[in-house]
Amino acid sequence: MKILIVCTGNTCRSPMAEGILRDVFAKFGYDEKDVQIVSAGITAQNGLPANEKAIKVLKDQGIDISDHESRQLSMSLVRESDLILAMTRNHKHIIATMIPEAAAKTFTLKEFAMGNLDSEDILDELGTIYATSDEKREELDKARIERIKSLEEKKERLEKELEQVESEIEMLRGKESHLDKVDISKIKVIENKLKDLDVADPYGKPEAVYKSTSEEITQIMNNIVKKIIEEQVK
Repeated sequence: MKILIVCTGNTCRSPMAEGILRDVFAKFGYDEKDVQIVSAGITAQNGLPANEKAIKVLKDQGIDISDHESRQLSMSLVRESDLILAMTRNHKHIIATMIPEAAAKTFTLKEFAMGNLDSEDILDELGTIYATSDEKREELDKARIERIKSLEEKKERLEKELEQVESEIEMLRGKESHLDKVDISKIKVIENKLKDLDVADPYGKPEAVYKSTSEEITQIMNNIVKKIIEEQVK
């Protein structure tokens, strides 16, 4: 089995993930004869070492990636890999655009680890929320405008009901903002799900961020290895 891990420059996240995944497989008794693990970057420059902070953080975990050399993602790498793990939804989209038939074997790390989380499903859900919100807003806007027009005509005819009519107009206008708040709240929840599918880039940030990224990737990789082993046993 060949696993390809992809990020942007292949100097921070993907070499860290490659080293961590290899280490996790080793703890389960697997070696390079069983699972080949490689990494690459969408816009990587070939031959660069891993980021110094990435090397140090993994060294503290007993993992050595000091001999890593970056490589640019190629179509041949994508084609020959059995599983492709991307750091973000954008990386996943680029790979699927390069080679459409690779889409079925390409996941973000978190998608594959969690199994029941898929960015396309979430995007569909988000699209439904937007469509429903637009439809409701159009319907309410039409009804609201018609009602306001009717009330304003009534206002001209019946000055004595002015206070009551204006109150009702304000109430109807208030309903629009309430709807917006409800829909925006739903949209934010869905959009946060999408953000949760990415592993953030620590490049240019303090060593503590690299450590946090390493811990996040380690947890994900443990889940991925367990899932792969379970599927092989079936």
